Amino acid sequence: MPDQLITTRVDNSIFYIQFGDENNEGLQEKTPPVAQQMTNVFNTSAASTSLTMPLPGAASLSPPLKENIQQVSNAAVQVAQSEPGSLHRQQQRDDRARITHKIDDKAENASTTELAATDGEKTAKPAVTPKRRRLPGMEKITFDAPVTTKMSDTEQLVANLQKVTAQLQSGMKPALCLDRSIGRFNDITACAATSVNDRLSANRIMIEGKRVAIATQFPKDDQIEQQLMLYRDHADVILVLTPPDEMKRGKGGAMTDYFSQSGQFGNMATESKPKGDGNELVLAGGMKFKLYDLKLQGSEQVKTVIHAQNWPDYAAASKEGTLELIGQLPQFGDRLVVHCTAGVGRTGQIIAAHIMQDPAFQHMSLEEIITRMREQRNSYMVQSEAQLNVLIDIAREQGRPLLAPLS
Repeated sequence: MPDQLITTRVDNSIFYIQFGDENNEGLQEKTPPVAQQMTNVFNTSAASTSLTMPLPGAASLSPPLKENIQQVSNAAVQVAQSEPGSLHRQQQRDDRARITHKIDDKAENASTTELAATDGEKTAKPAVTPKRRRLPGMEKITFDAPVTTKMSDTEQLVANLQKVTAQLQSGMKPALCLDRSIGRFNDITACAATSVNDRLSANRIMIEGKRVAIATQFPKDDQIEQQLMLYRDHADVILVLTPPDEMKRGKGGAMTDYFSQSGQFGNMATESKPKGDGNELVLAGGMKFKLYDLKLQGSEQVKTVIHAQNWPDYAAASKEGTLELIGQLPQFGDRLVVHCTAGVGRTGQIIAAHIMQDPAFQHMSLEEIITRMREQRNSYMVQSEAQLNVLIDIAREQGRPLLAPLS
């Protein structure tokens, strides 16, 4: 008697049984789908779940055998439904559970249904409900547990920063924020605790007690005098990252050029001129800057203004261009003030890179650096994925961890 192949599968929530030879050729019969839909299959909480379905082998499909097959099929469905687990998760993984049993003549004597000869006829003893154990001559049905994919450090960093953002936004009570009317955008607040001037959206960024920069927005017209006073008292070098074409569009209100030409702003008079003969700076990636000497009323010190010419909103400066720009800053002084339009995206990228280039902070992870900036200004610091990716590249080049140590 040739070996028989019995195949059982879970497919679209229907239980099937098929008979054929071991090459799955000459398929003799396919039983109709069991009518009852399966909502739960096998327990996926353990590493794996096994269910042995003892099925008889036979050379022909006699009526008693057909009846027995149906009984076994029904019993298998009942067992499957009794197990906690989710077919939906199986389908989400787009797996098709397919189990094959190969049995031979000897398996007949080991199966739960025994064909006994009586007066030349064969009769079938009642089928026994399948047990979760392996019987002689039977293969074991095994469903693998769902595979959990571990997140990469980059994915985990993004997830952690999203949590920080959500926590900060949920805890941003009015008492902790500056008046929203001072900002260009109503949804971008500024932390009151680190404010430099309560009439400006400007915050000190401190790392381990050391001031590394002041982050501000592009001042509104009625804030320019206060902004210039901030420069007079707290700045050596000023990075303006909003390019001229964006200034002309006036996002969030007018953006007056207050730094590249002399003028009078309230009680503050300014003198501005191009810095030296060659006031243009071209960096890696084609980034262009113009440099100005800015002298403010009440101060003999000349401030250096570095104005980006072609850095669009939400975009990122290249890794090489960012590091080149940071490398230029020390020659102009230590006290840094940075602003773009809102003072969060491009400003956040530059200040984070500035911190990363300071040997005093080489022990800090990128997650810790960005978290500190968001805590001290607002939850948008380093605003776009492109800006974060550049910082990730810098961190990897430095051998700096992306993730904060587990507490």
